[in-house]
Amino acid sequence: MDQLNIKSEYVFISSSVDDVNIMSGKDINNYSAGSIIHQTGDPTNLLNRYIINSQNIVLGIQPNLTVNLEPVVKSVQLIDILKQMLSIMNDITNNPSEVKAITGEILQVSSSLSNIKSTITKTY
Repeated sequence: MDQLNIKSEYVFISSSVDDVNIMSGKDINNYSAGSIIHQTGDPTNLLNRYIINSQNIVLGIQPNLTVNLEPVVKSVQLIDILKQMLSIMNDITNNPSEVKAITGEILQVSSSLSNIKSTITKTY
């Protein structure tokens, strides 16, 4: 079996001209007794991006078999729905006789609740 093993007190891989690529036919594992830090250049540069491109992103490790995998909430959509709900509650409070007219708005907000779950990012 062909292997490359590097054991050193410090390893530094750098390319000042082009990308550095690490590929594997299976998994790529990073282990650290401390932290793992991913940084994209100057933190004040808003053009820097950290991209995770995967069909299924899982955050965390399942602590036990009784904990179910949950979708992560899309925060912008959640905030929009919560604002709509608060607006509806405000309308009901200020105009209790108009509750029937607001029913359509309530149904619309209710139907949009399923859209606040991420379909690819999940956590335990």
